[in-house]
Amino acid sequence: MKRSMTISVKNNRKQRRKVLHVLAELRPSGAEVMLQVAAPHFLRAGVEIDILSVGPAGTGPYAEHLKKAGYNVHHIPYRRDLRSYLKIARFMRMGNYDVIHLHTEGSNLWFGLAALHSRSPRVIRTIHSAFAFTGWLRVKRKVHRRIVHWLGLKHVSISPAVTETEWRHFRNPTTLVNNWFDDGRFAPPSEMQRAQ
Repeated sequence: MKRSMTISVKNNRKQRRKVLHVLAELRPSGAEVMLQVAAPHFLRAGVEIDILSVGPAGTGPYAEHLKKAGYNVHHIPYRRDLRSYLKIARFMRMGNYDVIHLHTEGSNLWFGLAALHSRSPRVIRTIHSAFAFTGWLRVKRKVHRRIVHWLGLKHVSISPAVTETEWRHFRNPTTLVNNWFDDGRFAPPSEMQRAQ
């Protein structure tokens, strides 16, 4: 059964939405910073926002920033074994999440299967870079993407280049959701700034 990607975030006290983001170790990179900036918007819309860090060494140096922004940060180290997989799958299932959003490239098949097994009505995975793998790794990742796509996971790409790479290298259809930036902090330079 295919899953819908449309997410309603209307503020409805009777039906509070729960969203889980799954990332590796939390560092000050694109996905984590965008999640931090987006937190007030999610909270105003009545969305309960959780992050599961699966980094083997800990949550990572950016975890405190995300907690201060309003995320509930959890940690289950993933060590590529059945025990780790079962802990993560159990956590996802017990959380009763309306949306599970996967951000990891490594172990994407296993996290995808765990999320789909959780019975969350919406499971999406954002592909954050153009992964032009070659050789055996390319074949392996193509099979992984095909399995979770067939089971209903929706893939999102962050740019036209990622969309093209995913199709050319893996025949993986993705939905384009362009990366964005904090326009309250960054703006194109004025003519005077350019001249300087």
